[in-house]
Amino acid sequence: MCGYGRPIGRLSGADASVITLEMRRNGIDIRPVEQPRIHAKALAWDDDPLAVTSLNWLSADPSETAIRSEIGVAVESNKVADTFVRRFDHARAISTR
Repeated sequence: MCGYGRPIGRLSGADASVITLEMRRNGIDIRPVEQPRIHAKALAWDDDPLAVTSLNWLSADPSETAIRSEIGVAVESNKVADTFVRRFDHARAISTR
């Protein structure tokens, strides 16, 4: 586990559960995806805004000399986040059969 780019030790399953439950109480749903293996990180809130990126938000600091080493897109459109989440969940369900 990293804290702002510095290793701070491994995250145990129990620690991950505590964090996940705490976030859920605050209205944030954290769902790890193990199948299929993907590198993208998605952040969807409400129904309309969506960000998808390869950047590890809290543990990466891309070099200024390698500005294209990470890429992402932010989109705000009617129901784009809702549609993304529903289609992603559907694709996951199919891939784990």
